[in-house]
Amino acid sequence: MRQISANYIIPVNQAPIKNGLITIDDNGQIININQLTEEQRNTEFYNGVIVPGFVNAHCHLELSYLKGKIPKHTGHEKFIKKVVNLIQSTLPNEDDILSADNQMINEGIVAVGDISNTTISAEIKRNSQIYYHTFIEIADFFDPQIATEKIQYAKNISEIFENFSIVAHSPYTCSPKFVKKTANLSEKIYSIHNQETSTENNLYLSGQGSIADLIRQSGKFNKFEPTKLTSLQSYFSKLPKDKNLLLVHNLFTNIDDIKFAENYTKNAFWVMCPNSNLYIQNQKPQLENFRKNNCKICLGTDSLATNDKLSILAEIQTLCSDFEFLEVLQWATLNGAKALKIDNIFGSIEIGKKPGLNLITNFDFQNFRPTQKSRIKKLL
Repeated sequence: MRQISANYIIPVNQAPIKNGLITIDDNGQIININQLTEEQRNTEFYNGVIVPGFVNAHCHLELSYLKGKIPKHTGHEKFIKKVVNLIQSTLPNEDDILSADNQMINEGIVAVGDISNTTISAEIKRNSQIYYHTFIEIADFFDPQIATEKIQYAKNISEIFENFSIVAHSPYTCSPKFVKKTANLSEKIYSIHNQETSTENNLYLSGQGSIADLIRQSGKFNKFEPTKLTSLQSYFSKLPKDKNLLLVHNLFTNIDDIKFAENYTKNAFWVMCPNSNLYIQNQKPQLENFRKNNCKICLGTDSLATNDKLSILAEIQTLCSDFEFLEVLQWATLNGAKALKIDNIFGSIEIGKKPGLNLITNFDFQNFRPTQKSRIKKLL
């Protein structure tokens, strides 16, 4: 048994506890939470704030080998072309994936929603301290002739992963019919890249723009009919209402899109990757629109191809210039755990849970937020 205390304990599901005290058993399970008293001995006391382990709701471990190979602020279309070229010329390797996994462990991340296109990360995930839910991602590129083949491929490799969902990549690489087919294969959780580029909306609104041009060049454009709606409003009703739906990036999601999704289902989770968005497009999502509509916001890091490091604390630091730390912390912990349906274990410091414990050092107590000098010390 261990007793751990700090200037503040932040359980997330309740208000911060000054000089809080956490008692844990030998398996890391929380057995008590209260305040430290002078009589209590054998207590580990730390300067800083203790928070639950972080949940990274969106990552691409397989792309770890592309770290530093794509310049910043290229824009989404140039980024995609660069990634495609690099993937065709080089292959992911286990050493880079293992290094990325270790980086996340050291950054206090306890659970990850990870995108996979192959099985190369499966063994590392199986042996990791981190809980992984793998989203096996496929695309039909608006070609119904390859849809069955792609789905069968995903089913075949799904046998290698412990926790998985078969998902479509995005509305600009997958037809709405394909999105529906993949969504029907996933039991509880579904993820899709949503409105990460303005040209995705243009594709559905008018059939114009750079993505439409790419489809046209591939000879598939005659099979695509613009809906005259935004991409979200074109595909979202194909998704089941009873599954958790993780929408990732949401850079060009407007208020009408948000209301459309929230009216359709109460199971929408909006995953933001601010540092990745800044890396590629030097732009952040309009988070205020999501807050006004009481959306369930989560945080992700995306990949090392689009981020300097896989750190949820770094994402929090980016956002805390605009939002209160306690609100952002909930996005980084409990909301992500709920999205991945693991909040019975992770996401908050509660009796009976094993959420992991992170100490945030160099904390600004006056403004109650981390500073740019803050770091993570993993306590559990």
